[in-house]
Amino acid sequence: MTGLRTGLFVRAGCWLALVVYFTGAAAAATPLDMPPSALPLADYEAKVLYPWLHARGYAAPGLGWTVDSRVRDTGPFIRTDNYGTHPAVRIYYSPAVREWLDHGREGPVPPGGIIIKEMFKPPAAIYETLRQDPWFVAHPDQYEALLGELLSAWAVMINDPKGNAIDGWFWSSPGNAATLAEMLDPAAGNVDNYSHVLTSAFGIGTCSRCHSSADSENTFSSTTNFDPEDSPLQFRVDASWRSADYLGSVYTTIESFLKNKKVPAADANALLLKLNLPPQQRPYMPAKTTGLVALIDPHKPVADDPSCGPLPQPPAPALNPDFVAQFADLKHLTGQEPSAAEIKNFSFPCQFADHVPPTPAIHAGGTDNPNQYLTSSNCYGCHGGLGGAPYGVSMFIQTGPGAGTGYNVSEYGEWRWSPMGLAGRDPIFHSQLETEQIILLKENGKLKGGQPAGGELAAIQQALTDTCLRCHGAMGLRQKGIDQGGDILNPHFDVNFFYLAEPLTLEQRNNPPFKPPAHEVNPPSGLTPAEFYGSYDLGDLAREGISCLVCHHIAPPDPSEAKAWVAKHPEWFGSKPVWSDSFFFFLGTNTTGLYTRNPANEVYGPFADVLEKPMQNGIGITPKVAPPMDGDTPFTSDSAMCGTCHTINLPNIGAPPDQNPVLTALEPNPYFKKFSHSIEQATYLEWLNSSFGLGAENQEGPEFQSCQDCHMPNRFASLDD
Repeated sequence: MTGLRTGLFVRAGCWLALVVYFTGAAAAATPLDMPPSALPLADYEAKVLYPWLHARGYAAPGLGWTVDSRVRDTGPFIRTDNYGTHPAVRIYYSPAVREWLDHGREGPVPPGGIIIKEMFKPPAAIYETLRQDPWFVAHPDQYEALLGELLSAWAVMINDPKGNAIDGWFWSSPGNAATLAEMLDPAAGNVDNYSHVLTSAFGIGTCSRCHSSADSENTFSSTTNFDPEDSPLQFRVDASWRSADYLGSVYTTIESFLKNKKVPAADANALLLKLNLPPQQRPYMPAKTTGLVALIDPHKPVADDPSCGPLPQPPAPALNPDFVAQFADLKHLTGQEPSAAEIKNFSFPCQFADHVPPTPAIHAGGTDNPNQYLTSSNCYGCHGGLGGAPYGVSMFIQTGPGAGTGYNVSEYGEWRWSPMGLAGRDPIFHSQLETEQIILLKENGKLKGGQPAGGELAAIQQALTDTCLRCHGAMGLRQKGIDQGGDILNPHFDVNFFYLAEPLTLEQRNNPPFKPPAHEVNPPSGLTPAEFYGSYDLGDLAREGISCLVCHHIAPPDPSEAKAWVAKHPEWFGSKPVWSDSFFFFLGTNTTGLYTRNPANEVYGPFADVLEKPMQNGIGITPKVAPPMDGDTPFTSDSAMCGTCHTINLPNIGAPPDQNPVLTALEPNPYFKKFSHSIEQATYLEWLNSSFGLGAENQEGPEFQSCQDCHMPNRFASLDD
């Protein structure tokens, strides 16, 4: 796959030089001489970026960097609540970025340009009070030293074209710590290990959700913030912050700093008094629970109304012992129970490993793009229930004081833990797929110590895998087919891709944590080790199952293509006055996980009045209302779109002579043509012929409900209704 991160593999010849570099001058490595694309992510964080940040190397004299004229706010601060997009900030600009700003932000930011946002507890008035204090005016170097101790976190942007990101930026947002060792400690969550949302990466959706609305280059940087003759944007800030209780560790740090620097007691006490006013001199602070109670009460269950609020949850049922025995006993495959190491080896990477962002190639569009499919990590920044104090969590209905108590009604939140979101990770599906392979081998006398078959049997095995993964590994399978020239029917997807993730260190790259099984029942992939381990992007995509860009890249059938197809098979349709050619073409060719794709740089949805610029700037995609298949219903809202995966026509290997010749004739895969066929899943067809569907006359009756009406309802009542 030509993607954002495969360069770590194709640049294998560089690694020897990098290893030598690290064994020689590792301490000297900084982002000024080593770009993020030069190393695996965790190595770059721990060995290059974070040590430099913690030492505030960017502030060293003689580098020629420009810094904001003062710590500033990013929004109002009222009654101890910060309404900014960030805490209080002060930004450093590398010489290349400064030059770009001085030239009116024309053209792209030069490669190697760096923007570092230092972040502090809000509001900025804390630090302006310190800066203007007479003792610090007389000792400006001590003001800078104190700011270094009060620094809480960074937001970093490094322009690195070799990272192949659509916006050109590498993003990072680590927290600060007293020592570098504490900053690098796994418990701090700064160094990425896939146990949490990515702290650093190319193409981070949680950053681009705001930065993609910038005028250009995904940055809001302006000379206004450092020009001595200008003034940064000002916001309303009250005096509620002037309290030792609110300031917390900031207050104690300042207090200790003044003591350690032997600041005269009168000067220190005068400053501390400004930071900790008597309650009478601070704004009136009503109880903050008032609004929360008003929000919670309407959503609480009512004792005498069982229809209101969440239903009581019954106790979890006990596991079926036969089921447990079946999946615990693998002796028929390996002759022994799986070891702890084997179980660890066959554990899927955490969901935070699933990250395939767009590259500049997406701008070319087309339906066979190397960036045709992207992971949901590009989407949840705007479409997830993400928090932002004091606004609370967007698209989240809170029903209690605890974090996460309530209903996540965001698109990402409703999808992530649904059968669609888990389709690629479902262990029952994977075990069933393996069982099908075992049955094929066993019935053909090929199950000998788990050795793979060859010839036609191997081709049928691979066709079985590829057919199932049209839905359960939809994006990975299709992207592999596209990358190989467009073959979606038989792209030869290796199910072991599901266990791959981008190596985070050189050690992981040289000694991959996943090893394919010695007793393999799947057909051989024919890939070299380098090709196999270089396919982790395909694993990322496949694990996402029916992800965002599966459905939003589905287009209705082309009417002219449908008309030509129907004309070739007049004996199949007879009199069809109420059904269109597109409908018959859809049923015949756009089911069993097959569908018509729209261009890579477009997504289809149900709404016509959407803002385009954020998605265009952030991920190179333009949102559009989906064209209809029939009538005027956008295809994204049409039940037929669901029918692409929920109408399954499969071969019955070993079944009696064909009783459904039309179904067999509709089979597009040549390896399945000789087998009889039947409808394995008829969910869409059953709906179509039900009281809720269109019926034989293709008409919406009084009980009509589309698939989306029931499974994606928009009837959740909130206080905004």
